[in-house]
Amino acid sequence: MKVAVFRLNQVEKFMLAIVIVDPEVKGESEFEGPYYVKTPFTAEPDFGVASINYDLSDLLSKAVVPEQTV
Repeated sequence: MKVAVFRLNQVEKFMLAIVIVDPEVKGESEFEGPYYVKTPFTAEPDFGVASINYDLSDLLSKAVVPEQTV
């Protein structure tokens, strides 16, 4: 939780990285990404919150590929 609050106070220093891994593939790893989301969170979690679930498609709709992060 401290990281999420710190991240909200210093937005320009952090990004969320998303990598989608297919666990069904045998042998070589199959993955998509990484995709980077510059502002994934809009508010800090309430005190005592143990888990927050986000819709992956919503996060990916805000994401950019590595070349667009520079």
